[in-house]
Amino acid sequence: MKVIDLFSGLGGWTQSFLKSHKYEVYRYDSDPWLADVENTEIVDLTTHKIAAIDSVELLVGSPPCYEFSLAHSAPRSIAIREGRLWQPNMNCVLAFFEHVNRLRPKYWIMENVVGSAEFINPILGMEPRQIIGPYILWGNFPLLDLSESELKKIKAHKKQAGDKHRWSDHRGSYRAFVPEPMSKALLRSIASPTLEDWL
Repeated sequence: MKVIDLFSGLGGWTQSFLKSHKYEVYRYDSDPWLADVENTEIVDLTTHKIAAIDSVELLVGSPPCYEFSLAHSAPRSIAIREGRLWQPNMNCVLAFFEHVNRLRPKYWIMENVVGSAEFINPILGMEPRQIIGPYILWGNFPLLDLSESELKKIKAHKKQAGDKHRWSDHRGSYRAFVPEPMSKALLRSIASPTLEDWL
């Protein structure tokens, strides 16, 4: 079964799928620093359409959150403090959705930060399907079922990653890494038969 990971970063969403050895995982990101991440192809998804892949089980993606972030030094926060209107660049979100429409996966899921919903909802024509701590999820995926201990790890991840890599040039990539409990929960939800599978 085939899984596509767009704006894949360090590969967090699809780490459990890769480890299971039951899925063909294709990862795409534009940052050359990520070229050594397993199964990653470096490509600008806003200008390049990935080749058609038949029978995609799952398409996941986390378009960069910088445009939506309310962190103190992010452009949106600076604009708010200066009293300026902020209009984020939506090219990555549009590119993700174009791939969903063209590749027509059985399931798809897009993740972003809390501050993105007001901009993303109108483009996707839907509200988030699930919110898990700081992760806002849109799509048609089976809901992720997480234990209390998994939720605790997920909620702590961004701060821990930010603190650990505070002085790294790639701190954003470490903070954006989708923690393993999320990947495991997604794998469980996708691998579990649904009513549709029985009909």
